[in-house]
Amino acid sequence: ETVPARVATARLAGILGANDHVPGLFEGLTKALWEVASGRRFRKQGAVLAALRVCWEASPADLLYIFNSGDVDLPSLFALAGTSAVMDLVRQLIPHMDVVTKARLIDALHRQPGFMHGLHLQQPVVEMFQQTYGQELSSLKCLVDELGDFYSLHRLVFFNLASQLREVVLRHLEAEGLALRASLLARPGASSVTSLPRKVLSDIDDTLFSSGGHFPAGVDGRYPKKQIYPGVLALYRELDRQRQDDGSAASKMENRSDNGLEEVSVPLRLRLSSNEWADLVLPATETIGSLKDWQSSLFRQQRLQQHQMSSFPSLPSFAGLSETRGSDHGCGSVLEVSFEPQRRRAMSNLAFLSARPHAYKDYMESRSYQFFWSLHNRGMLHCMPTLLAGRLGSSLRAALLGALLKFWLHLLALLLALCLLAYRANYHCVPSLLLLGSFLGTFAAARRWRKVVWVPVGISKVATFREYQKLYSECSFVFCGDNGQADLLCGEMLAPGISEKWMQPQSSHLPLFRQGCDAQAHAEALEAVFIHEVTPRAGQLSSLPEGLGAEAKEEAWRRGRIYFHRTYIGAAINAFHCGLVSAEGVARVGQSAVEDMVRMRIDRLHDARCPWAALIDEMNTDIDRANVLLSGPAKIERVPDWVGTQFLPETFGSQLPGPAVGEGTSTWGRMRSDSSGADTDAFSFRTRPPRSLRASAQWSS
Repeated sequence: ETVPARVATARLAGILGANDHVPGLFEGLTKALWEVASGRRFRKQGAVLAALRVCWEASPADLLYIFNSGDVDLPSLFALAGTSAVMDLVRQLIPHMDVVTKARLIDALHRQPGFMHGLHLQQPVVEMFQQTYGQELSSLKCLVDELGDFYSLHRLVFFNLASQLREVVLRHLEAEGLALRASLLARPGASSVTSLPRKVLSDIDDTLFSSGGHFPAGVDGRYPKKQIYPGVLALYRELDRQRQDDGSAASKMENRSDNGLEEVSVPLRLRLSSNEWADLVLPATETIGSLKDWQSSLFRQQRLQQHQMSSFPSLPSFAGLSETRGSDHGCGSVLEVSFEPQRRRAMSNLAFLSARPHAYKDYMESRSYQFFWSLHNRGMLHCMPTLLAGRLGSSLRAALLGALLKFWLHLLALLLALCLLAYRANYHCVPSLLLLGSFLGTFAAARRWRKVVWVPVGISKVATFREYQKLYSECSFVFCGDNGQADLLCGEMLAPGISEKWMQPQSSHLPLFRQGCDAQAHAEALEAVFIHEVTPRAGQLSSLPEGLGAEAKEEAWRRGRIYFHRTYIGAAINAFHCGLVSAEGVARVGQSAVEDMVRMRIDRLHDARCPWAALIDEMNTDIDRANVLLSGPAKIERVPDWVGTQFLPETFGSQLPGPAVGEGTSTWGRMRSDSSGADTDAFSFRTRPPRSLRASAQWSS
């Protein structure tokens, strides 16, 4: 921070502060016309440009200070003075920017109303991507994606950039991503399962939470509507590569010494300065006191240079370290050593692939993002996810045909009434008969092809998935969905092991979506597909022919890495067999699922419509399967039997304030008298409950 930079920041904040008032439509239009007619807007633009130029001529660091200052709202700044001259200054500053500054500027420019048609606004965004490489480019993409609103990287590249600029950005992103992927796989002992960053793409309805069986959201009526499935958020957390990498550095490493004995090495972190650490791996025989020799000798510098990890590319060269940083750690100073790994901020590695279409601005997506923010603020989601919306045409077509099949009796009665009214009005039955015949023909065709009603939605999901893969070509992918609508079809199209010869004739055109990209490379990047089984397999939409035997279908799904589950403990078991989740991860998912189920049942004291006993039996069955993989204290505790009863135990009934609204006293008394008296004190929660929205809002403020 310098005096000129601070003066310019205060000046810009004063100019933008005059526009804090948000007028109505008529007032805003009148004010804009007056500012243009009086020349006031042009004077403001000139003042902004002059302040930015003064900082640029003084030092690029001063201009960087303005763009990173919290006193200057960048979207408002570019809305007022997003001229070609200001964009030229931004383009000249790009070589001096770090990843965070680029992300802030890209987001601010993307939010401008004229971004889609303003090439002078798009050009700096393209150059920021072009002048970022390797791991920094991967971090930049995640920063743009984790803002938690409509302005995501996918929408920026595929919908808002001009076609010629889009191709430039895509070529750079894909080339750098594949180069980073190759460098990660070239490390000793590296594999696609353990070394590559992972993106988790998931459906929403009947995958994240239950649709309650309400059309057109989904078909799962086992759980209450909008109820988050037990254990699904814990599974997302375990599948996220970052969380596993954070704990991997703290594990001990064993190797063979010259005499053939096992030598245990311990990872630790040594402080270099107030904000820099170096990661080391030392033999367990060394003591903390022996690290004193590292402070002032050339041996320390050589060892630090030797053990410098590639994950810290920003660390300076260690040559001459004792001279440049002697004030931090001179001879005789106290060494600061940490055995805890570096905690990385959770990036946006979770994306929801929804069938809900994008219509206008963010009206369709805003409700989903509000729901994601509530989960994130309550500590239930480990990162802020991205929403990939569906296509309006395919979703609307599927919804209309589905409504025709579901409500055909109501539509038929309405049509007959209209025909009768038309006949009584005109005494002419030909139009009525034609209308009735067209309805019956459409209904017969739709009923015959009822399984392929959701095929357009599956096609659009495949296309969106492929687009997202192009943005993150350095990553591996996991897809979570359900078999109620088109997710299974989408997974089969994305899977590498399912041959196209199995495709049904009505879906034979689906492989066309693999044209224009490296199909094999994209398919191999998909590590697994986890399908939540919410409907019998006989009625699910699949690209496999119906005449294919059950064993042949299972073999095809196994080759395609497609796995079915009824509970998310079962999904964690499948992920464990794929090598995506550790045994400890299975235990964490299982414990979270059990406690989520108990909390759900307590929160729904009077809900007797759900088949609680069947749900508990399914979960306990998967718990028994999971416990075979676990040992000792890691075993998962089964869901208590009293959770599956329709009426809660007497210990809960005695604490209830009274009968629910609309519920008779006889039902209330039966809840208490018919209780089994199970010992609820035998169950204890091991995880903290979700924070309330009010508490999280106070915390964030």
